[in-house]
Amino acid sequence: MSDIYADEAHCHLRSSHNSEPAAYTVRASSKITIDLTGYDWLYRQVLRETEEGDVAIHVMGSGRYYLGQWPKGRSKLTVDSKCLMPAKTYPEFPGFISGDWVIAIGRERTVDDSSMFTPLWLGLLKIVAVN
Repeated sequence: MSDIYADEAHCHLRSSHNSEPAAYTVRASSKITIDLTGYDWLYRQVLRETEEGDVAIHVMGSGRYYLGQWPKGRSKLTVDSKCLMPAKTYPEFPGFISGDWVIAIGRERTVDDSSMFTPLWLGLLKIVAVN
């Protein structure tokens, strides 16, 4: 299992035209733990009670899309098949297999019977095979 620490340097939502945000390079694994404690702004957003919706996590990679909820009051989340549900008709989460993956943390709410996701942080993971 790998740990990643969400921070501004890896946030692909807040990049300027002059600098490309960093990507995480992580070994293939069935799960990854995301830790928010080092990124005070995001950590406060996750802890904050609001009418803007619950905190959710969206994971995309290998042509697949998965959704999960971020538990209230938690600064860390282990992202695995127990945490994520496939969107639409995708198969069960296979773990973080080789390739490029995107993780988005944001607010999810229902508007006019539709789900609306507003990202707060978006990170790119380059997953490499374990030899």
